[in-house]
Amino acid sequence: MTTIVSIFAIIAAISTVIYTIITVKTLKEIRKQRETTYLPNVILGESSYTMLANDNLNHSSILFEDIRSKIKSKYCYLNIYNIGLASAKNLKFTFNINNDKFIDIANKEIEGLSISKLKNGFLSMDYKQYKSGHNLTAQTNREKDFLIPVNIENKSFQLELPSYLVSILYILTYDIENNYEVLKDLPNFDLEIEYEDLNNKKHWIGYKLSFNIFSMTKTDVIFEIKKERTTANKT
Repeated sequence: MTTIVSIFAIIAAISTVIYTIITVKTLKEIRKQRETTYLPNVILGESSYTMLANDNLNHSSILFEDIRSKIKSKYCYLNIYNIGLASAKNLKFTFNINNDKFIDIANKEIEGLSISKLKNGFLSMDYKQYKSGHNLTAQTNREKDFLIPVNIENKSFQLELPSYLVSILYILTYDIENNYEVLKDLPNFDLEIEYEDLNNKKHWIGYKLSFNIFSMTKTDVIFEIKKERTTANKT
């Protein structure tokens, strides 16, 4: 009888241990699912524009009309959204661009254009009456403190494209008759987005970007900023 009782006691103890292990694993899975559900999820949305040109070839003459909203601006933006259920913080946006490739194309295709890379990280552009200076570091590295989910505020964060890329695109368009084929095959460039959740865990996602031009005339260029996701961490 004592032996039987001991066997049942051992079975009960083993069952308790197994039940405890299953319970702990279940609670961990529930916690993981809950944490995953309430994470930020920052993505790059769609961006399509009509670039409006005129004969005043100067910095203020560049205008971009958002194809969806019809809003005009002198800036060309990428639309960044947080489609998660929690805010993202400490966001960093880094453009990785082969500047030399863009500059070589511009210098080769545009007669009279002078582009100079200065030692202090600036780029100067001089073409007819168009003159501009660009801080490469400031334009290719941006930050934002936080980005709340779209289910709270249904609008994007507008990340400005580096203006020297826009300037090269604009000058190529100004001489469209000679640069039609070049405009259709401009180099790709990359965007990396880094951010943290509310528990300070870091996340990132990367995109390959390119200009996809649908139509071009002397007065406007209709294009989208084509995107392809390249990397992302597991949440």
